[in-house]
Amino acid sequence: MTIEFRAEFPFLQIQPLHRNVYSDAVLNNFKVVTELSMIPGEDWARFEETVIEPNTQQPRAMGHYAVAVRKRRKTTDVGHD
Repeated sequence: MTIEFRAEFPFLQIQPLHRNVYSDAVLNNFKVVTELSMIPGEDWARFEETVIEPNTQQPRAMGHYAVAVRKRRKTTDVGHD
């Protein structure tokens, strides 16, 4: 079966991380969830807010996520180098 990738829809996004972010202490700090019932309600709420809800808003402009991130960065990165 042929798989086609369309140029106007990104397949993935890569973001470089500072070296201290991917240290062994950080990478080895995770939990394995064996059942969905083990996921806290707060995590489900954040998942719905960031994954489910944006994909139900139609029509959604191309680049919507990138625009939102840039706007958020402007308000949270003020005064940081």
